Amino acid sequence: MVLNVIICALILTVISLLIGQIKPEYAFFIKISGVLILLLSILTIAQDKISEFTSYFSQLSDITDVMKTLIKAAAVCIATSITSSICKENGNTAIAQCVELFGRFAIFTLCLPFIESAIKTALSLID
Repeated sequence: MVLNVIICALILTVISLLIGQIKPEYAFFIKISGVLILLLSILTIAQDKISEFTSYFSQLSDITDVMKTLIKAAAVCIATSITSSICKENGNTAIAQCVELFGRFAIFTLCLPFIESAIKTALSLID
């Protein structure tokens, strides 16, 4: 699975570089089509794994809130990482750093209920 995605990415990179030297105007379209192909294959793999993951944890009702938060945090990580990489590739390092900072802040706000719960538990143990 992972090896297929890596091989596909390397092949698309080589093709893009070779065609970019001959016809630079086509290199951009090859990159875009390569990204779309990779995203579709990754989403297909991820969909299977996420459905397997949620079916496993659906039996545990206490953990569903935790799982929802973890999935949201993972989505924030992936989205900010992709956005930051795109910004860096286009020379917008400052914007990329702002996106990364926002991602960290978003994950921190997602974790606040867990931090509050941990503090309440610690205080109850002290009393």
